[in-house]
Amino acid sequence: MPNGLTVIEKEAFCCTKLGSVVIPDGVTKIEDGAFIACEKLSSVTIPKGVTLIGYGAFKNCTSLTSITLPDGVREIEGEAFEHDAALTSLTIPNSVESIGYHAFHDCPKLTVTCPRDSCAWKYCEENQIPVKAPEGPSRKGLFGRLFDR
Repeated sequence: MPNGLTVIEKEAFCCTKLGSVVIPDGVTKIEDGAFIACEKLSSVTIPKGVTLIGYGAFKNCTSLTSITLPDGVREIEGEAFEHDAALTSLTIPNSVESIGYHAFHDCPKLTVTCPRDSCAWKYCEENQIPVKAPEGPSRKGLFGRLFDR
């Protein structure tokens, strides 16, 4: 992808045979269907600065297994990761304020990691999606015993 790119436009990579993607710094939006039906796509790196994951942006990316959204993403639109059958892990930052309808529909192996009481946590509970809080650092308590946060 060229330097200076700020938006990955609608259906820009639809149905391509990409195996991995590193989205360049400076991109702020991944628009609707940008990577829809990229069945070979197994790895995506999204930089800080991206604020929007558009409608169906990664829908039907059946080889995608794990993705971490950077702090600063504010909106995940509907069907963004729908039908991503291999997706097992999605990390969502506290900056996310809105998640659209069916954003993670038909992702049977998915567990979402996000802060408790966040928008993402509430969305997962409402839609019966397995969710867990990020692991905090262990700390020593009274008498030097280790406790997890």
